[in-house]
Amino acid sequence: MKRFSFAILGGIILLACIGIILFFRMSVAYPSLEEHSIHKDNDLIIGSFDVKVDLYLNEYTSVRYAIPIDVNTNKPVPSADNILFYAPYNGEAPILSNGFPKHILEMARRRKCSVFTLVIKTDTISTSERDKYYVYKESGWHDIIFAIHRHICECYGFKPRKIKIFGESSGGSLAQNLLVNYPHLVDKAAWNGGCRYANFKQNVSYPSFLACSIWGCYGQEITREMCINARKMNIQADFINMPPEWRGSFADMDHHAAWNAIYLTTEAFLFDEDWQNSFSFFIPDSFTTEPLFCAPKPQDQKGCIIFCRPINETNPGREFWRELLWGAYSQGFYAILLNYTELDRSILRNALCFNDNESMNIKPFIIICPEDVNDIDDGEAGLYNLHKMPFEHWKDFVEKLSSGTSDLQ
Repeated sequence: MKRFSFAILGGIILLACIGIILFFRMSVAYPSLEEHSIHKDNDLIIGSFDVKVDLYLNEYTSVRYAIPIDVNTNKPVPSADNILFYAPYNGEAPILSNGFPKHILEMARRRKCSVFTLVIKTDTISTSERDKYYVYKESGWHDIIFAIHRHICECYGFKPRKIKIFGESSGGSLAQNLLVNYPHLVDKAAWNGGCRYANFKQNVSYPSFLACSIWGCYGQEITREMCINARKMNIQADFINMPPEWRGSFADMDHHAAWNAIYLTTEAFLFDEDWQNSFSFFIPDSFTTEPLFCAPKPQDQKGCIIFCRPINETNPGREFWRELLWGAYSQGFYAILLNYTELDRSILRNALCFNDNESMNIKPFIIICPEDVNDIDDGEAGLYNLHKMPFEHWKDFVEKLSSGTSDLQ
């Protein structure tokens, strides 16, 4: 009997010790508001705290968050309980250690929403290991993200709501995996450049999402296919194939990284019911549909340029043509792609929707065609100027458009 009593007492003591350890770990993992490192940046409270996670490469992780406040009362605004999680990309930990990306804070200010993210140390050798790579549920990061969301709500007295998610690159993969595994906790998700996706399940109600991919991105077709499969399951899945940022030359085009047009488009999706109306303001629809034969007219149009291609086996591929149109459009030129066999004065006028006087007033009016084309003459004097050159020089010519008309004659 005494042995049995001692056994019960020992069990009680053991349970008490476990409870104390768990309580201590919880208090370390989720510190009170007073223990957060906080400073005020005009209309935002920007804070951080560390969480003990004991996951692959990460004993601790740092949480960064921003809360919109009323500058008169220094208290969170009513919409601050609308929280967005910024899903970091692989390798972003050193950047996030110094604070939020500028575009995330700008969104928090515009939308009066709260945001948070994690500083997650990663590598490139574990990306296929589901129990290690942070985008997968098996890695342990998913539960921590939602636990941190609850903790921020408790600290600031927010009523817990479903979160919004935005991510870039592998952060896009994380965003998709979160909405697939926790559909009841996610309001909407939007991302650019993901590729490691989870499978959707039958008879599950998933939140809507927007997946963007830059022309030529390695995850482009994987993302497109994922969205097609999602729509077959009646999931509201939008896919947009976006052009890369124009940085002055084709060599500087980044076919993976997000840029301002993507940030504004995904933001509109996450917060606006009529986001598709505002989307065309950031990127004209014609650049996100296929095939692309005509760029839209830029607001501050500097001129017109027509690319005349022959239809033969040596013709460059689709990527070449749409990049040419995008490069011209980005520099203020109305650009059109035509087969040179169709080129005559009437088609020029019909394609450009100009009458004679308007045609004469748009300078420069340029036609580029292959150097071996012999059946195109220079046309009426002053109507356009003709440039015959091999395809490998066409992009060089387009890059000079921003330098002024004198270099194009």
